[in-house]
Amino acid sequence: MSKVGILKQAFNPITLQDIDFAKKQIKKLKLDKVYFVVLKDENKPKKKDRKQMVSLALEDIDNIELIKEKDSNIECVYLNNKNSININKKVMKGDFTLLDEKVKDYILDNCFYFKTIIRNNLRDNRYKHSLSVSKLAVELARAHNYDEKKAYTAGVFHDICKELPYKKTMELMKKHFKNKLKNPGYLFHAYLGMVFARDKLLIKDEEILNSIYHHVLGTDDGTLSKIIYISDKLDPSRGYDSSYLIKLSLKNLDLGFKQTRYESNRYNKEKN
Repeated sequence: MSKVGILKQAFNPITLQDIDFAKKQIKKLKLDKVYFVVLKDENKPKKKDRKQMVSLALEDIDNIELIKEKDSNIECVYLNNKNSININKKVMKGDFTLLDEKVKDYILDNCFYFKTIIRNNLRDNRYKHSLSVSKLAVELARAHNYDEKKAYTAGVFHDICKELPYKKTMELMKKHFKNKLKNPGYLFHAYLGMVFARDKLLIKDEEILNSIYHHVLGTDDGTLSKIIYISDKLDPSRGYDSSYLIKLSLKNLDLGFKQTRYESNRYNKEKN
């Protein structure tokens, strides 16, 4: 009779640490295999999606499988991965380096955990602003036949580094953008937001990265960059009437972008 380990978790999502833990238990306990059992979880994504992510992560691993416990006529050793909670917390802060690449891609393709990640990095008003920006970005993308998923992703994460502590902000600026330290401080979160998206969320799409990097001043003429700039500046939750410029942007993106930049620059000059 085979001796196997049973690891029952929500796997929300499965991480590289889960796999490493199982491999170590196989060696330590002299197991033939470890079976992963995906438990119910009231939080999204649904169980079928979490099972799919587990399947993707285990594709190239011979002695770890996704299986229902009741299907196995085996001697079972139940395993307890105590570190999974701490690793999961890091993932829910946006550290996708802890995930298998196929799992990471599945998450990004389905926009899983996005709201949780910004909720864990931003205060309530900034969280709501980010959701509002992403909503308008999707509307603009739909109006101009652009990829709605990319617009949503960029909109959600455009301010992800807005509330980094000053010390951490300067540490990262010195590491990644030493030549931009003399630029106004209000630009730093955009620069670092791009780095976060690239190095933590592992987003490779250059249009998404550029749109986050340029969203404060609108200094990029790519379609997504225009969409995110407009959505940020005209966000209805800001409390002023931006309906005219939103309608203009929905009809003509280029004209809406130019007019929004003009109005924003005029407002900033008057304020200063």
